[in-house]
Amino acid sequence: MTTLFDRMPVTVSDELRLKVLRSNILPFYQERLGLVEIKSPYELIKLCRRLEATKESVKSYKPPVKGNLFLEPDLECGTGQSETVKVREITVNNAGPQLCFRCNKPGHYARVCRVRTRLRCFTCGMDNVTKITCPKCNVRNSGNSSGSQP
Repeated sequence: MTTLFDRMPVTVSDELRLKVLRSNILPFYQERLGLVEIKSPYELIKLCRRLEATKESVKSYKPPVKGNLFLEPDLECGTGQSETVKVREITVNNAGPQLCFRCNKPGHYARVCRVRTRLRCFTCGMDNVTKITCPKCNVRNSGNSSGSQP
């Protein structure tokens, strides 16, 4: 349409061109550009091209295929519907099921454990302390708690 405007014997202002272009573009573009301030016909064309590229990208989107070989099933892509995640039991060196670090129950890792209030030293497993505050694992804390200085 801009070429047709250029061929006219009378000069058409950018304001009139923009008004005609906006009223004749597809409703898809009118709807999305209704609240956008556009100052020139070329800016309108640029925005419409971006919208068209986005529309094509959305149209060609295919959700990832779910497989059964993922290491962490809770990180697997969902279908958009609410699903219950089945957690596989974890075993280490055929020594039986791996225990959760937080609740001492088998079948899941601490990062998916629902028990969030229990403190435990990551190194030695002492209850009610963290690795930083553990008297066994942190040399500075064990030295200060006994009263002797290094």
